Amino acid sequence: MDDTPLLAQSLLDRIAVNNHACPPPLSEAVFDKLQQHDWPGNVRELENTLTQALLRARGGTILPDHIQFAGATPAMGSPPGPR
Repeated sequence: MDDTPLLAQSLLDRIAVNNHACPPPLSEAVFDKLQQHDWPGNVRELENTLTQALLRARGGTILPDHIQFAGATPAMGSPPGPR
């Protein structure tokens, strides 16, 4: 897990080049969030997570809100109440 920030930055650089984009900066909070995740899918899951984060960030700094782990759905407000 100690290599996660270095690996994440390396993968993000490659992902950005493959998508004809400049590698965006990752906030320190993103590194913290990435290090706290279990990574059951290992490097492939990290690469997919970073690819999606790059798309969500739309060319800006990748923030913790841009990081969504496989199987997790983004919060879209409160669930509907009983009818």
